[in-house]
Amino acid sequence: MAATPWGTDLHGAVLRAAGGRAPRRGVAAVAALALVLAGCSLPDDGPGTSVDNGPSVDATGAPGTGPGGPAGQDRSPLFDTPADSAAVYEVYGDSLTVADSPDFAGGRLGPESWLAHMDPERFAVTAAGGRWGATVPDVLAGHLADGPMEADALLVFLGTNDLFRAAGDTASAHAAFVGEVEDLAGRRGRGGAAVVVVAVGPSGTDPARGVPGPVRDWNERTRTAAAERGWTFVDPWGPVRDEASNTFADPQDTTDGLHLSVSGAQKLADGMEQALADGSDA
Repeated sequence: MAATPWGTDLHGAVLRAAGGRAPRRGVAAVAALALVLAGCSLPDDGPGTSVDNGPSVDATGAPGTGPGGPAGQDRSPLFDTPADSAAVYEVYGDSLTVADSPDFAGGRLGPESWLAHMDPERFAVTAAGGRWGATVPDVLAGHLADGPMEADALLVFLGTNDLFRAAGDTASAHAAFVGEVEDLAGRRGRGGAAVVVVAVGPSGTDPARGVPGPVRDWNERTRTAAAERGWTFVDPWGPVRDEASNTFADPQDTTDGLHLSVSGAQKLADGMEQALADGSDA
């Protein structure tokens, strides 16, 4: 693990963080959000790669697995020996992170993954796992890294599918989500590493059809749970989000109203670097 100058490093606020419940919305709002997400082509069991570099059991030729990315694409420098200036992360995500990566766990990242646009002088990855449609239980079931954790922080970019499958009872679903993140951190041998949980982002491109309530409630619950457990909650979505409607501010930043285009991935990476530096929101 690289030695990190906590006081001046880009991600110092998050790493230093290692050392009230939001009001519940009605079932109708959650159902409306489900319709928006369904219209954004959110798959339940789409593609991805497990940490052993093999496809998930549900990965059958959709974007994000080996066939979905450029043949022979180089391994990202994020997965190389970390620079002395870099904070080191173990990353778990769903389609927003896996995106069009031909071999996500192996470090061959597609340009629609925000991870591909992070600065390797400031951000390094020791292990990564996930797939399209992933919830935390999916990651626990087949996408965790093997061996001891070698990162400074565990970065959990999950929750969109957990919220989508809540079926109106977001309070219970969120409580389960938090418990599963605790399980993930425990199984990876947290030790002195920080735990970073990432906000659920926007969906849709028409502000008039935005359903911001359930996402805001979910994110506020996550923020509260993180504070209670000594985790860091970050919201990197500011550069791409219309705040009032929780839709994409620029339709060019999304391929389908949920997943990121290359420009959206670049902007989200900028937001992630800022949020990790501040230990809060972009």
